[in-house]
Amino acid sequence: MTIVCIAFMLGIVAVGEWFPAFPWAGWTCLLAASAGAAIVARSHPSWQTIFLLSALFALGGMRMVVSDTSSATSEFNPTSNPLRRAIVQRMNSLFAEAGAQQEGSIVVAMSMGEKRDISRDLRADYSSSGAAHVLALSGLHIGIIFFLFKLLFSHRHRYRLTVRQLLAEGLLLAAVWCYVYIVQMPPSAVRAATMVTLYELMGLHQRGHVSLNVLGATVFAMLLIRPADLYDIGFQLSFAAVTAIVVLYPMFSQLVPRPTNRVLLWIWSMLGVSLAAQIGVAPLIAYHFGYISTYSVFSSLVVIPCATIIVMMSVFLIVFLYVTIVAETIAALLASVANIMNRFVMWMASLPGSTINDIHLNVGQVVFIYLTIGCLSLLLALMLKKNKMMDKTS
Repeated sequence: MTIVCIAFMLGIVAVGEWFPAFPWAGWTCLLAASAGAAIVARSHPSWQTIFLLSALFALGGMRMVVSDTSSATSEFNPTSNPLRRAIVQRMNSLFAEAGAQQEGSIVVAMSMGEKRDISRDLRADYSSSGAAHVLALSGLHIGIIFFLFKLLFSHRHRYRLTVRQLLAEGLLLAAVWCYVYIVQMPPSAVRAATMVTLYELMGLHQRGHVSLNVLGATVFAMLLIRPADLYDIGFQLSFAAVTAIVVLYPMFSQLVPRPTNRVLLWIWSMLGVSLAAQIGVAPLIAYHFGYISTYSVFSSLVVIPCATIIVMMSVFLIVFLYVTIVAETIAALLASVANIMNRFVMWMASLPGSTINDIHLNVGQVVFIYLTIGCLSLLLALMLKKNKMMDKTS
């Protein structure tokens, strides 16, 4: 599925970068010819694969030509959802009454995707420390929500599906998508929720190690609906981060032995995931924004736990939003956690050399960097596989 997704994306890129004047009829003819050739070459698997990938390439180009790029790249209006607007207003009033407007702006941004009240200096500090990703609704936030709902709708794993298990899975996915709907379905949250849904559906059939296939299926489905999302910065960053985590983190697990102590294991896992994600997104951040955060791997040790607590508690705040005593108590706790995170982020941003600025990369250089990372990852994977086979034979 990953190769299918890559071929489809190359077709989209071909329209946007290489052959913008190539007509829709031309892509249609290429698609028909490739599909027909694949049928004829069914007795030759190698050639059939090439023709199928060519057909997917043509499908991507055709879909990009006929797509409505204006709707695909437009920003979602944070005030157009009445339910969301009412929740944001109520949360802001609670934090205002507690005298924690700055902390409240962080909580509202992380839980509802509303970032307009965050001060410019605080945003700059989050960017410099490499923690800016926690301010936007993304896969991290949906993952936290999913984990919380997983605990609430937990069930014992059985080999055979039962009505109770199916009901639990249905409630779990419904809760995740209800949250995505409340925050007005920003593309990053929809992508994460789609991936979570595919993971759960595949998990019902006891299928494991499908991370890259799930990622490819998710990206393919979303680009099939809105192909111009490929040029969205958030889409690129989330795709690069998840791909790097899926590919690199297992290698880190083999290179560095896992600690047996639970606390050390948690720190080791957090550093490994953060390092993999930063390797994946660093070229894109340098290309789009012209800087790289040098302490982002270490800032995750504090920012991610604080973000987890904030997002989980925000769900309960939304549930009890109009139960005044409970809502005020939760808001006070949220303000305390957000204050800790803000202070840490400001301290990290004040450290010398927190960012490397004035980086200017072109598209060719970014592609070369990713090709280099890919080749090194493949070489490392082959070496680890060879060492593993030697250990088994010895």
